[in-house]
Amino acid sequence: MKTTLESIDNRVNRLTIQDVKQDNMKDVAAWMFACDMQRDERENGCFRLMNDGKYSFSNIECRVSVYFYL
Repeated sequence: MKTTLESIDNRVNRLTIQDVKQDNMKDVAAWMFACDMQRDERENGCFRLMNDGKYSFSNIECRVSVYFYL
């Protein structure tokens, strides 16, 4: 799993996490938790990531957009 953090418009950060494998799902859920996602949102996000090969969300309070890719 490889992470990249960069600053984009209006002091918002973009966190990109690539090469996610099945055994990285606890780490993915931890990132989601750190961005204040509820348990059901984290479970749905992990499911969509494994099913679709990608998943993204934004949290304006944390000023971050997060992108996950298999």
